[in-house]
Amino acid sequence: GRWFLRQGWLLVVPPHGEPRPRMFFLFSDVLLMAKPRPPLHLLQSGTFACRALYPMAQCQLHRVFGHSGGPCGGLLSLSFPHEKLLLMCTDQEELLHWHHSLTLAISSQKN
Repeated sequence: GRWFLRQGWLLVVPPHGEPRPRMFFLFSDVLLMAKPRPPLHLLQSGTFACRALYPMAQCQLHRVFGHSGGPCGGLLSLSFPHEKLLLMCTDQEELLHWHHSLTLAISSQKN
């Protein structure tokens, strides 16, 4: 089965350009990346549009920056067979929670 683990805003850091805020929904087997729909959209204001779905069984996770425990947050690198995501979190505690949840999801898929 599929279990919901956590959700929250993270910044996607592209190879070029500015980081973009995206809402992430982490389930036991997939990570869903979504962006908010326009606030003026009559029927779907306050909802999200799915941008990508990543299988946790194929994920390799690394903490790039944020080991020191300082207040500045850090970066997580998620590698999949055809894509690499660099995610930034400005809060150190939130980064640790995401790292823990992602590690749980990955290990549950490998067993």
